[in-house]
Amino acid sequence: AERVTVGAIEKLIQASGGSEVGLMLDLGDFGHSDNLANTTSSGQNHMDMDGDYGDSISAQVRVYRRSIDLLLAAHNKVILMQVRGNHNSSTSRCMNIMLKAFYEDEPRVEVLDNAMKFQSIVWGSNLLVTHHGDKMAPKRAFEYIVGAMSESWGACKHRYCLMGHIHHETSIELGGMLFSTFQALPASDAWHADSGFTGAKRTMSAIVYCKEHGEVQRHKVGIGQLS
Repeated sequence: AERVTVGAIEKLIQASGGSEVGLMLDLGDFGHSDNLANTTSSGQNHMDMDGDYGDSISAQVRVYRRSIDLLLAAHNKVILMQVRGNHNSSTSRCMNIMLKAFYEDEPRVEVLDNAMKFQSIVWGSNLLVTHHGDKMAPKRAFEYIVGAMSESWGACKHRYCLMGHIHHETSIELGGMLFSTFQALPASDAWHADSGFTGAKRTMSAIVYCKEHGEVQRHKVGIGQLS
């Protein structure tokens, strides 16, 4: 898992080229479980795990640090945005606080706070909003964003909402905002396979945004390129 995740990030950095700022976006559920019992945040669903919870945390920290190092070699500044998922809400919050402390003396790294499940960033004329997507349909998210982020909405020509959760690639435009979900690298676990959640291609994506023109490039790397 560490090898293919870091390998995907390395290939996507090479494909997208250097730019002023690199945003490393974790759309949630980076950790499969949220506690020593290896259940999701609700405590109701037991997850397949390789090793114990501590092994997972150690692997996640290594992936974050290695990936940030790779991004720092290609960009003048790196922003880390960690979205809290329904599998790892508590772990993601703790990891966020830890990484903020770790990089507090590195002026080129900004770790955005993830206390709120909605996060946003304004980049030139782009408004980028994120949410894991659990219990949050695009229409409901659109209504929240227009109301809660009205100032940023009015100031930006290009508006995007990036979501995870479903592990499938979708796009829909609502009222001037493009809502996108993405495929994910991991294979299905036992619960998802038994429940019929199969068929999505295993990929990771990178998007290039121009300050003036919005999204200008999109790159994708598949699991077959990382074996």
